[in-house]
Amino acid sequence: MQYELRLREEREAGRLEGKLEGIVETLVGNIRLLMQNANLSAEKVMQILQVPEKEKELYLRLVNDPAFYEEYFSESDDDYNEEEYEDKEEDLEEK
Repeated sequence: MQYELRLREEREAGRLEGKLEGIVETLVGNIRLLMQNANLSAEKVMQILQVPEKEKELYLRLVNDPAFYEEYFSESDDDYNEEEYEDKEEDLEEK
């Protein structure tokens, strides 16, 4: 029972992390698009989009540093793995 609860919590955390990454990726894309099409600075775009002050440094780096962007969104071994959790759930159901 404890294992099943932990498994569900990990799955939910993985989903939440994925949603947050999607939001960040979309915002970075919108910043780049506005910079290019409206000929605005990243700082001005973030002001218009009301990016919180404490997050601006991260977004500036994501917009301006392609290597950091790739690293930030790359998959790691610790990331949520849908198939792995489905297999564990099936094992639990069989018991």
